[in-house]
Amino acid sequence: MNLTPEIRNRKIPVEEEEEEEGGEAEGPLSSAKARREKALERFSIHFVSVFDTPYLPVLVGKRVRKRLDAKSIVQLIRSLDIPSGSTAYIEQSTPFPKDGKQGWYSGGFGFGFWIGTLVTSGFSVVPVPSALWKRYFQLAGGNCTKDDSRRVASELFPLLSSQLQRKKDHGRAEALLIAAYGETLKHAKLLYTPQEFVSTEIALTVRVRFQQSSVPLLFDSVEQLLRIRGHGNCKFILAYVSRARQMDSAILKEGSQHGMLMNEVPGTRCTVGNLEGVIFEITLI
Repeated sequence: MNLTPEIRNRKIPVEEEEEEEGGEAEGPLSSAKARREKALERFSIHFVSVFDTPYLPVLVGKRVRKRLDAKSIVQLIRSLDIPSGSTAYIEQSTPFPKDGKQGWYSGGFGFGFWIGTLVTSGFSVVPVPSALWKRYFQLAGGNCTKDDSRRVASELFPLLSSQLQRKKDHGRAEALLIAAYGETLKHAKLLYTPQEFVSTEIALTVRVRFQQSSVPLLFDSVEQLLRIRGHGNCKFILAYVSRARQMDSAILKEGSQHGMLMNEVPGTRCTVGNLEGVIFEITLI
């Protein structure tokens, strides 16, 4: 996942393609020009930049996997100095059976993490289903590849084309296209807005699949979110179902190490077969 680029209010230079004699050229060139002009008609741009999401290597079982670097992400957002109330567009997480457990974990955790982090940083957050922005830029369907995303993003943002040259830069390209599509939405329904969180008590909820080895990373992220809002202004709701009987002790131990107060919600503990579930309210001590 890439941080959605910042878009402000002024136009950037856009190179003009020459028209063929006798009218506008047909085919890929004119299609690209029409798509670019249609998108740029909807929003004006003062400054555009794209950043790679910071990750940390984390040992999961016997394999090293990438996990979101919560501290670096918060520092990056703060360094942008974007005014409170700005809108952030985030691709809506849609898990598929073929993605497997790790894909479900990464998608669910990342989606929830970005929503929580952006909202507590003062952003209004708008979810964007992938099918919508891909259809808008004619990138839907099995014939389109990630290279096509890089190509379209380079057409829309020629000043950033040098950052979209590699195949692995498709994440940057898609972040740019999501932001561009988001700016065309005139009456977007906000998933969460800062105005909804003006009360003294805020509840942040993230639905994820996680393994016991991921508990420390989860609490690192929770601590960052709670400290952004300050003592007494926010709580984190943790609900989980687990086969591991030692999960409670791992959760309580990790919370204590992070300076958190763990309150089990009365009446929420339930056992079905070999699965046990419970809900905790987590606040800073």
